[in-house]
Amino acid sequence: VQDVLDLAAPDEEKLTAHLIEQCFATGTTQHSPASTRLRRPDRRVLAVDCSVAPVDDQHHRIDGLVFVLRDVTVAHEEGQLVAWCATHDGLT
Repeated sequence: VQDVLDLAAPDEEKLTAHLIEQCFATGTTQHSPASTRLRRPDRRVLAVDCSVAPVDDQHHRIDGLVFVLRDVTVAHEEGQLVAWCATHDGLT
């Protein structure tokens, strides 16, 4: 799965596998850290929010997983710009 959905965070290089393992182990929805990055096949990197939820069968066993990704690249870049502006004087 990591080859198809390449998620990483500063403390977790193989975040995709970690989220899947935790989802299967706990049976609960898992959320990525705020610093999660998605590396696309074209080498472009996007800031994303990701959650992984289990899908149960009729016997309440995990039958699959649902991944939800939200591109937050623009919001992340705007936040970095605001942080930079807060520490730099525009007049000098």
